Amino acid sequence: MSDDVGNSRARKPDWLLGRWRLVHAEPVIGFLPGTCMEFHSDGALRYTIPLEGREQVITLLYRTDDGLLRTENPLAPHATATPFRQGPGDTLVLDFPDGPAVLLREQDVERGW
Repeated sequence: MSDDVGNSRARKPDWLLGRWRLVHAEPVIGFLPGTCMEFHSDGALRYTIPLEGREQVITLLYRTDDGLLRTENPLAPHATATPFRQGPGDTLVLDFPDGPAVLLREQDVERGW
């Protein structure tokens, strides 16, 4: 695991924190409808995928670096870097080579987002 990914001292954009639900992605990207990403200020990213009537949760580490979202799975040797940006209407846009994935912020008053 890289020292920078998930480092709580690294500055995360405040707008990114919270839970985001997929609203659109090209099928070739492989995001399933209902996929969610929940970003925490400590560098934890809960990635939730609906599978066969259940949810699979994968906990990743993340950091941001000059417009890139860098993620790493601490349980497997897999790291990614994806361009990201804040889109219109409180959306998160992940710019993959095959097209963007657009996620919409979910509100959770109890958690403050």
